[in-house]
Amino acid sequence: MSPQSQLDLQTVKRIAEFTHADTIVFGQYEKIGGADYASTHDADLANDRDITLKTDAPNEQQLLSSLDQIR
Repeated sequence: MSPQSQLDLQTVKRIAEFTHADTIVFGQYEKIGGADYASTHDADLANDRDITLKTDAPNEQQLLSSLDQIR
């Protein structure tokens, strides 16, 4: 996979089957202009739900503290 790759639901389900997991959490990080963005996807396969949470930070130094907002 390359950094630009995106996981589709079929791949997430295969990972869950292989690892015997009911929930898979994955995410991505983007830098657009001067801002940093992060998003996480919580694929709750046992309950057939997909929850996406996003945050942004004005710069890379504040990105980690912004991740606290997406819990």
